[in-house]
Amino acid sequence: MDIRSCLTAAQSADNELRSRAREALEALYVSNPGVYFGQLAEQLAAADADDGIRQMAGLQMKIALDLSVHDQVLMKKRQDIWVSIPAEIKTKIRELVTSALICHSAIARHTCAQVIGKIGSIELPHQLWPELLPGLYNTVTNDAVPTEFKVNALESLG
Repeated sequence: MDIRSCLTAAQSADNELRSRAREALEALYVSNPGVYFGQLAEQLAAADADDGIRQMAGLQMKIALDLSVHDQVLMKKRQDIWVSIPAEIKTKIRELVTSALICHSAIARHTCAQVIGKIGSIELPHQLWPELLPGLYNTVTNDAVPTEFKVNALESLG
């Protein structure tokens, strides 16, 4: 099952189909986190994907990147998984999610802002994404940028 099919099925009313999709997504996450996050970022940024697909892609990313859990072992595991992804793959993922921050879909922009916040919560303390804050600042202070894009840039800060 390709990633878009999995994301569609993960929203299905059919419990069995939804369970199989979530199992497939989990298997990809466990076996190859770089591919998992990369494919989800591609769907989140895909202009041809409907809002439900984009939102589900972002939701899967947010869950896998969430460090606000009370279980310290799980939090460390999630952080370690993200940090272990090769730098060039993480760069591509960051480019995809930040580019979608200025797309026409309000749902996709909102979801991207949340994903950017999750990635930033892992990377900023370790100076792994030094261009994030200046890029968001430029978006917010640029008079040519529409207000709704500025709102989502601010939202990514939490």
